[in-house]
Amino acid sequence: MGQFDLLEYCQCYKERKANQSHGFQLKIAVDSEISEMWHKYRFIKFVDVPPFLQEVENYSGVCASISKNSLKTTRGEQALQKYRQFAQLKWSIELEFDHSIIIWHLATSVCYLLDEDHDNETMKISKHVSNYMMYLLAMCPALLLSEHSKSFWLDHAYDNLEKLASPAIDIRNVASTLHSSSDNVQLESRERTFENLKGDVLELATILRESDNKWEMIKDVWIEMFCHAAFSSQHINHVKQLGEGIEFLSLIWLFIFTFIIDTVFKM
Repeated sequence: MGQFDLLEYCQCYKERKANQSHGFQLKIAVDSEISEMWHKYRFIKFVDVPPFLQEVENYSGVCASISKNSLKTTRGEQALQKYRQFAQLKWSIELEFDHSIIIWHLATSVCYLLDEDHDNETMKISKHVSNYMMYLLAMCPALLLSEHSKSFWLDHAYDNLEKLASPAIDIRNVASTLHSSSDNVQLESRERTFENLKGDVLELATILRESDNKWEMIKDVWIEMFCHAAFSSQHINHVKQLGEGIEFLSLIWLFIFTFIIDTVFKM
């Protein structure tokens, strides 16, 4: 599974932007998109797929919901309802999908960095799925979105977090600084747009950190988002990926698709 940590990227992104403004160019990067892709690759890591994510029964609940709701996928509704946070956090899963991924990813990173129990397996799974979804958004957006605006969201996330983006600052201190400023955020009084990305992240992270069973909830929301991404994107892209044997997301798409077909024929 590819891993892309947006908070870590933003922390080191300032140096790249400065180099660009002074005219430094990679000799091989004649095209700006190639240059952008190369800089993203610097922050990509790969991990083995956790055993939990390899067990098909962990997706059965989402698959059953898709079949029951006429192929409509959920993006976290079931998890938020299960943990009684739907009323408070409904807004966070009803944004544009890339927007939801970004704020949940950043909020997950804040919770992870400020949590001392890094041996918690559920927390590790949540972080892996969170980083994988960001990896897909950064490197394979066509698998998540029918239409996407190239690197607009990435630059915009940096612009929102620019004051925290300093390579000299420890990444955990970045998370602590980000979270400590939540007292200055006026909850529920602003428009949910990319311009208010930081406020959305702070609100979400604050609610998550105060929630019971927060890591179980975060994990379940990510599993739903993961399945939504697999089934709601263009199927032809997954077929191509299966031919190349690359993305784990496409294997999950195949499982969901097969599950639904089996269910239909058994009816």
